[in-house]
Amino acid sequence: MDCFAFMVDQMFADPNLTTEADYQSVAGWGKSVRIIFRQPDQISDFGDVKAIIPAHQADISTAQIESAQEQDRLQITGRNYVVKQAQQDNLGLIWNLLLREDK
Repeated sequence: MDCFAFMVDQMFADPNLTTEADYQSVAGWGKSVRIIFRQPDQISDFGDVKAIIPAHQADISTAQIESAQEQDRLQITGRNYVVKQAQQDNLGLIWNLLLREDK
């Protein structure tokens, strides 16, 4: 394990930075994971009008889950989310998931 992987593992073990979540893969497996959950606003232009749209994103270390894909599910603090897009960082240490709330 290199120093970057070690620091990522330490970061995801910190309860001050992460939240507990249940991950359910479309492949059928599920597990409890620690995630960094963000809800940034996205600003979209519609002609002369700007719309502020809330977004939902989660980061999960690749040490916790080997693969992530569209239609996987996350349950975070009682709310359900569906993965719209899954992408790894350049070092392959973190999955960045773009989510939509499943109501």
